[in-house]
Amino acid sequence: MNKHLKLDVQVAEDDPIRKSLLNQRVQHLESDGLSVPEDELLTYSLFYEWDNSPGWRSYADLNRKLPERRTRFGDFLTTDAEESYRLRRKPVSDIIESLGIGAALSVSARLLGVTEADFLKVPDTSLGRTLDFERSYVASDGDHSYRVEAKGTHDGKSVSSALDSIKAKKIFDRNSKQDDATLVGVVFDLSLERKRTSKVIITDPPAEPIPENPILIKLWARLGFYSAALRTISRGSITAGFAQRLPVTRALGDQWRKVDGIPLVNPSGYPLAVSWNKSGIVTLASRERIFGRFFGPASKSTRRQTSSEDVSIFIGLTENTIELLTKQRLEEIIYHKERERVAEASYPAYSPFEARPPFRFQHLRVFSSGVVVGYLIGNV
Repeated sequence: MNKHLKLDVQVAEDDPIRKSLLNQRVQHLESDGLSVPEDELLTYSLFYEWDNSPGWRSYADLNRKLPERRTRFGDFLTTDAEESYRLRRKPVSDIIESLGIGAALSVSARLLGVTEADFLKVPDTSLGRTLDFERSYVASDGDHSYRVEAKGTHDGKSVSSALDSIKAKKIFDRNSKQDDATLVGVVFDLSLERKRTSKVIITDPPAEPIPENPILIKLWARLGFYSAALRTISRGSITAGFAQRLPVTRALGDQWRKVDGIPLVNPSGYPLAVSWNKSGIVTLASRERIFGRFFGPASKSTRRQTSSEDVSIFIGLTENTIELLTKQRLEEIIYHKERERVAEASYPAYSPFEARPPFRFQHLRVFSSGVVVGYLIGNV
């Protein structure tokens, strides 16, 4: 039986979406809540796996995958007396991201007056998009184009950072003239704690004016890009410090040089720096160190024998780039450009858990932005 789920919808009182053409629909969703078929929400959640391959490129394709995926969702989800989704145990990241997409598209379909046939995933056309735009979807009601940005979290742990991220995307789109679509952000905040209820937060972040100063445009775009990169590879103090400094720098406008060279600091006032002896560090053959994060099997401790089918990815930033960001050398950040190259690690494999690592880099590339992307396979 395809039961219906209740979604509690919230919008901040001062959110610009209340002054848009969508306000009447927003008010209706707030007052009445939203009831969606469970199969619909879970099928939209499978858009997390969407690609342009046969069998994976449409709502109907993904709906056919749902029976084999349902058990996976059931491992983490239950419903309360109000037929709202709750978490039965602490979720893993892909479940939260998937459900964030599912709720965002279910809500957006009703808010924008579109159907499941109208959503298209924004393609990863550049490294910047790969890092920070991978959960964006576009749709049109025939008169207006919309970009839906989906975020998932639980128990309010990162709602504010999710909303800040959506705002940063709007600034990036405006500054880089990506498109003219109206951006609608949707955050699905699931509840594990008994005293909390799951909720959906809708936002249309304010559009900050595009500065006329071309240097300022470049600085804003650069800071937005590196903020997204840091959020991808780390949840630590440097990422938090960068996020806290960002609005201060933007608020200064043309006076941004007042904070040029003032380093990021921790709560005690000491300058922030990378701990180069921790996991997530890769050393190149040139002895340059890369600060980043492993995704996939290489991110976990393993003592089993690996094979070429154990594929992982590494995303990081060069040591020089990290130094510019932590020391907030804004003038240098504006013009920062690494030599783009294919690189080699100084050892045949990397894992923070063993002397003889079970993984080896098959490809490791340094981009001009200072972003480093590597692919690893099992060390057969």
